[in-house]
Amino acid sequence: MSAVDRSFRSPAGRGAFFATVIVLAPVVVVAAAEAARRQFDLPSIVVLVAVSGGLAWATSSAARTAAFVTCSPDHVTVGLAPFWRTRLVRRDIQTADLVQIDAYAEYGGWGIKGSARGSRGRLYSVGGDAAVRFVMRDGRTYVIAFTDGPTAGAVLEALDRHAHR
Repeated sequence: MSAVDRSFRSPAGRGAFFATVIVLAPVVVVAAAEAARRQFDLPSIVVLVAVSGGLAWATSSAARTAAFVTCSPDHVTVGLAPFWRTRLVRRDIQTADLVQIDAYAEYGGWGIKGSARGSRGRLYSVGGDAAVRFVMRDGRTYVIAFTDGPTAGAVLEALDRHAHR
């Protein structure tokens, strides 16, 4: 990133971390019970370590999950960290607007939802209803939701500042 890049993040709440633990912890318990039933032989220990490592990785990823927008003079990068990012060429952005969304009603929940070429576009969200919508010259649409409106507004301000450089 250059010195003039601006990055905006909307991190997932603690609920994402706890939901991951609640969903995956029983798998670790079952793996531990099976390892104990097998008297902790080598294959069961290998499976237990692999399953426990998967839980650690998943909870770490959930704790770092955030919708984001990074603005630079030539590009805008949007995505859901640490999973996915899309780099948009600034001159190909036709419009950038603030919009209100309901991720559950319009997209079926938060995460990476929809298609950039679909009627609503691709959503990157970890919650919130204040969003920035980028419509590209070729018709693709990207929507990035933020948990607070001021952050979404700051994205548009940063885009305007870069446009005037």
